[in-house]
Amino acid sequence: MDLARERGWNLVFNLMAENMEKAGQLVGKDLVFLMNENRQLLKDYYGSRGVLVVDNLDVVEDAQYIDQNWTTEHYAEKGRKKIARRVATALKPWYGEHYVDPGY
Repeated sequence: MDLARERGWNLVFNLMAENMEKAGQLVGKDLVFLMNENRQLLKDYYGSRGVLVVDNLDVVEDAQYIDQNWTTEHYAEKGRKKIARRVATALKPWYGEHYVDPGY
């Protein structure tokens, strides 16, 4: 954060989506509660230090997760586009003259 401030960079923390629905189904509401608590800690910590936090933790629905039988999960196109749009919209105040709505 200090280096970004020193160099005049805008720092963004993109909180990537996790399959909250599946977490609730597999482990229960306690895990979802802890994930939400962790989200708030990250938002508070980085936000209070001037970092733009884009909260995408629960924006991708279960059906958009592919490769669910592997240790890593990936988003289908609709999920990737949703995250991309939210990041682009969050950056708009800094780079509004370059913003173009992709139309999806």
